[in-house]
Amino acid sequence: MVPPSNIMTIQNLATHTSGISSMLFPTPGIRELYIQAGMNNTAGLTNAELCEKLAKLPLVENPGTLYRYGMSYDVLGRIIEVASGMPLDKFFEERIYKPLGMKDSGFLVTGEDIDRLVYLSPKAFIYNEVTDPNKKLLSGSGGSVSTATDWVRFAQMLLNGGELEGKRLLKPETMAFITSDLLGPLDNREDNSYPPGRGYSVGFDFYVRVNTSTVDFPANMGEFCKDGAAGTIYWVDPEEDLVAVFLTSSPVYGKYFRGVIQKMIYQSIIE
Repeated sequence: MVPPSNIMTIQNLATHTSGISSMLFPTPGIRELYIQAGMNNTAGLTNAELCEKLAKLPLVENPGTLYRYGMSYDVLGRIIEVASGMPLDKFFEERIYKPLGMKDSGFLVTGEDIDRLVYLSPKAFIYNEVTDPNKKLLSGSGGSVSTATDWVRFAQMLLNGGELEGKRLLKPETMAFITSDLLGPLDNREDNSYPPGRGYSVGFDFYVRVNTSTVDFPANMGEFCKDGAAGTIYWVDPEEDLVAVFLTSSPVYGKYFRGVIQKMIYQSIIE
């Protein structure tokens, strides 16, 4: 309710240290204001409209002072639209999906592909109707679809340092930066509001392993990963020259599966 002491940066947004909250991890007092602003039902908003509402809500803390998983990536999605002059779905298509040959990725599923779609339960708190051609919210923080085959290509690009089959999306030095520990002492947490979990810090939304003593399998420092709220999981391990993608429709057990699958894979590696 007071002017912030720090100016919010792109890096604050990309590392969830912006001070912006969400409905996923509600904060008493802030939650009520979010509900009043309609943040519990944003499907009918565009990115621009959502960010206009969000900009009028208070921050929970000063930018750069705490990791808080929230709506920072919704803001980043809008920034991409403004900077590129393209809707977010077109930007993803032109700048990521087409160069990487990801033919089954996007915000909308139509025609015969609907029969291939693995649905979330409509009762899930993150349910998103991806077959509605009239849907407005194309969020930078969620709601897109893909396949394991497509996402392996994306993960392989990351493992290659930002390049796949002659198509470079990111510079090697950019990759090194965004997959490094950008939280430092802010990552020393074990509470439920810290989605990366024990042993991980954060880069640009990647969970970066900084401690291997928290697991009972031969994990590697510097491995980075991400699991989605719907049960999607992938990780990249440069030391093992390894990428792994595991997709399931299970919001409750997605993070649990990440640990189980990781353990199985690493225990099966023979030096």
